[in-house]
Amino acid sequence: MKERSAHGVDRELLVSALKRQNHFLPDRDRVWSNIESLSQNHVFTVTTGHQLGLLGGPLYTVYKIATTIRLAEKIQASCPGIKVVPVFWMASEDHDLAEANHCFLDADSKYVYPAKFLGPVGRHVFQKEIEQTLGVKVPDSIRQFYLEGRTWAEAHRRLLHHLFGHHGLVLVDPDDESLKSAFLPWMIRELEGNGLAGPVEETNSILLTQGYNPVAQHRAVNLFFMGHGGRSGFVAKDGRISVPDAGIDLSMAEVGDFAKINPTHLSPNVLMRPLFQEAVLPNLAYVGGWAEIGYWMQLKTAFEHAKLPFPLLVPRMHGTLLTPDTQEGIQSLGLSPEDFKKPLGQLQDEFLRRFWDEKPVLDAMEGVRDSYARLAGLLQDLDPTLAVSAQSESAKAEGHLENLLKKLKKSMRNRHPKQFTLLLRIKGLLFPEREIQERLLNITAFGPDYASLIDQILAHCDPEKPMNQWIPLS
Repeated sequence: MKERSAHGVDRELLVSALKRQNHFLPDRDRVWSNIESLSQNHVFTVTTGHQLGLLGGPLYTVYKIATTIRLAEKIQASCPGIKVVPVFWMASEDHDLAEANHCFLDADSKYVYPAKFLGPVGRHVFQKEIEQTLGVKVPDSIRQFYLEGRTWAEAHRRLLHHLFGHHGLVLVDPDDESLKSAFLPWMIRELEGNGLAGPVEETNSILLTQGYNPVAQHRAVNLFFMGHGGRSGFVAKDGRISVPDAGIDLSMAEVGDFAKINPTHLSPNVLMRPLFQEAVLPNLAYVGGWAEIGYWMQLKTAFEHAKLPFPLLVPRMHGTLLTPDTQEGIQSLGLSPEDFKKPLGQLQDEFLRRFWDEKPVLDAMEGVRDSYARLAGLLQDLDPTLAVSAQSESAKAEGHLENLLKKLKKSMRNRHPKQFTLLLRIKGLLFPEREIQERLLNITAFGPDYASLIDQILAHCDPEKPMNQWIPLS
């Protein structure tokens, strides 16, 4: 807080931008109060962020926000006289459409928005295909935000406000002229070659000596240009800066004026974005996944070089949601949720031992192996070439034995179809497509009472305990 207070931000500009961005939201009283409070020097932020995945993307976006809300509450409760506002930084300028254009309502229901476009996802105006994509399985309470003619950023803002607005979450879209104007000094230094590259290389070398590989790759210029329908990188060569795709070629003397005229056309990349965030927000901490924390650590020296305070880094919560049916199924099998973290084959084998003692069969198979070993030993003294043949036959027999055991286990499982079908179904719900649940499924897979769902997630969220939480839903 002392470091943050010593490095002021333009609070008037920030509040003005946030009011402009959020003015159209319904039921915004708590959000509006948080925005207005940011004009005061004793008010700070705790921030998370992510790209604009369809319908909010996988569950881990929800967990990032939940951790941010709880962390803001915890800091505020422990420090009388201050206020902490939870913030979500919308990565609206991300242009990786393939990561943002789909969501899973369950492992077998992948919804893909088929429109093709270039440039930042947040600026895309939805085409008629969006309403066809979402279909009838997406509840009206969520589908109402994704309409033809609405920008992706606006839809995402409305969705997250619907889910978290009553908790005071403030949504920031960095694709904003006034916010970028506030960040201009750092972007100009980046274009002039006095930005991230050197400090990041210095930090990367330190991390490498300690056994950590850099997560994100830096560039000579860590900015993109937007304004020609796409999002293209700047190229630094022979004392000039260019964007070949857009026909831009600048001398170093022209860079400053170019940036001042075109702030909205400049877009920080993944490594520059943290500096942008910390330059315009009175931020205390950033909540992210482990990979994000990895690339933030690459920026430690860069923040010092940029004379910006480096925030606390807090890993987000991890969670697995257990529906009432899933809880009942796990209990009926006499298992615990932790059991389902095991590989499927191991889980099935351990469960099968409740119904069938495999030891006699395994002993008999071991007897076959011993017989081949004894035979090979005898042949070694009589004719070594035949001993090699015996070993070859033993290897073939081993394959046959393993295949026979697999068939036998399947046969034994088929004698208890109800239990093993249930076990397989629960494994698929908790680890769909062999992924952890939070990395695949969308929150709509557990709707439609989202307010209750969010409250139950928040009840299991402790910012100081990021390990996986089994969250039983009622």
